[in-house]
Amino acid sequence: MLYGSDIDKRWAWMVAMAVFLGKLTLSTSLYMSGVIYIALLEYYSDDDAKTSLIGSLNSGIMCLIGPFVSILIDATSCRTSMFIGGLLLSLSYVVSVFVDNINVLILTLGVIGGIANSMTSVPCCVILGYYFQKWRTTMISVSTCVVGLAMFISSPLALFLLANYELKGTFLLVGGINLHLCIFAFICRPSTEEIRLKQTKKTQCLKPQDDNRLSSPIFLMWETLARICNVKLFNNISFMLFLLSTTSWNFMASVCLMHLPNYVTTQGLPPSAITIIMTTFGVCNTLGRFLAAMCVAYNKIDSIKIHIGSLGILGGATLCFPFYGHLENACFVFAALAGLLTGIPNSAMTPISLKLVGIENLSSAHGLENFFCGIGIVVGPPIAGLSYEKTSSYTSSFMISGIVVLVGCVLGCMSMAFTEKVCIRNANDVDKTLTKRDETSSFIERVRLKDSLKERRQSDNSDVAKTSFV
Repeated sequence: MLYGSDIDKRWAWMVAMAVFLGKLTLSTSLYMSGVIYIALLEYYSDDDAKTSLIGSLNSGIMCLIGPFVSILIDATSCRTSMFIGGLLLSLSYVVSVFVDNINVLILTLGVIGGIANSMTSVPCCVILGYYFQKWRTTMISVSTCVVGLAMFISSPLALFLLANYELKGTFLLVGGINLHLCIFAFICRPSTEEIRLKQTKKTQCLKPQDDNRLSSPIFLMWETLARICNVKLFNNISFMLFLLSTTSWNFMASVCLMHLPNYVTTQGLPPSAITIIMTTFGVCNTLGRFLAAMCVAYNKIDSIKIHIGSLGILGGATLCFPFYGHLENACFVFAALAGLLTGIPNSAMTPISLKLVGIENLSSAHGLENFFCGIGIVVGPPIAGLSYEKTSSYTSSFMISGIVVLVGCVLGCMSMAFTEKVCIRNANDVDKTLTKRDETSSFIERVRLKDSLKERRQSDNSDVAKTSFV
């Protein structure tokens, strides 16, 4: 139960508005990467793989360092992490205005920007859980819709800024927009629940004689790191196979977000088509998340089967895209299908992890999920860009992405098979235990019966002896 006068009322609604606006701001700048990628190619005239690395690092590092940002939040607060991240993200764009070397831009906008994204996005997800109990599910669902809204407006906004202010002016304006994250962070003061839980964690980590270390952020960070790096999860074969499967659809999603705009350009379509295709991808992605959440919530379909089915259809459609991509409006249909089928496994991740590792390991599992998602996001766009550079066509890029997703589907099937095998083995162990228990119980009953008969016989003999004596 949550305690405090600020839960579900008063300032909580101001915090919710700040979080929604913060996620909208952050996600909009993230999903601009595909349109900005085209502008970077024209401005720097460098190879496709290196140029796409900027966007992939900007998004991928956000997931890769998620567990470490959780440590920072535990040591300080959600507001502190969000403020530092917003300031750093704004500076990464402003500094990029003065960068004329793409290698330096990889550092400023890719690495530093990715770190800043993570420091801002993680607290936005966590703080709603601290401020809401009754409305928690509703608030989290609305925040997911905000991400979909960001997908909807990011491409038109990026095209407008590039058309009117060019690349450097766009960097400066996006940096100014992201500076608003610092204002939203000030509104997100620590709730009574966040303060209480943080104090509880400190108390649980320390013995009574170590109370003088309660105020040490370094010690708390070390304890949190030890909790996140749960070695037992690496011995869970089913969970590790699922994580590798998760990497595959993130590979595909990042390729779509980064390269679909340029693919539209190579097909000779107008810039307005970029807006339509990316908006279609974003809307269908949000719809996929919602549909998967509904299926899981009402127990209509097993979450792992939803994951496997989505990857199977997505992998097949992507692998075959070069064969039907020449048809009219095929790219728009593909964008809708890719958006829907990368949104569905997104919502299924937490229920699957809960089934595979249990509630006691869910926080550690969530950190590993983010890490493996980040691997797919970082690796996908550069590989697709390198393939396009070598062949001057996106045919091989789509086929590689399709194969990766199909491999992920197979890994998901293996994960489900191992899970069922473990369940069967556990069921057999339970049956054997019950059988042994029944055998033991039967043996004990026979011994008791034998002892009872023996005592009765001795009693009868004693009575006979007494009667004889009389």
